[in-house]
Amino acid sequence: MNQAFTKKAAEIGNVKLHWHGTRASNLLSILKQGLIIPPANAAQCTGRMFGNGIYGSEQSTKALNYATNYWNTSGDNNQRVYMLLCEFAMGKEYLPTNNHQGSLPMKGYHSTYVKPGSLNVINQESIVYDPAQVRIKYLCEFV
Repeated sequence: MNQAFTKKAAEIGNVKLHWHGTRASNLLSILKQGLIIPPANAAQCTGRMFGNGIYGSEQSTKALNYATNYWNTSGDNNQRVYMLLCEFAMGKEYLPTNNHQGSLPMKGYHSTYVKPGSLNVINQESIVYDPAQVRIKYLCEFV
């Protein structure tokens, strides 16, 4: 995983730190395999507004929504929350506009960068479409 990222980052550049939130039940798999792109038909998959990819954000609050299972809350406010701080090799970023049409990723781009407040998105989002474009730097636990 580390070698693939190093090679990809050297090739396309534009490396940024992004938060990635996930449920605690996914952590062992992520730490073993790295972040993966779930198949298009995967059950219990959220966050595919910009295609099948690995999603991150410069804003921790966006990732926190996924780490706390905000979208399907059980009412448990005393949970431990885990978020990953990752390096994303963004390369050439596609910035979608309100008149975006077509499927993502866009040809000729390595990633998608969505500005906060655009396309009905409150928080910034970054999406890469190749697992080699992401390297986990830190696992953060919040109690």
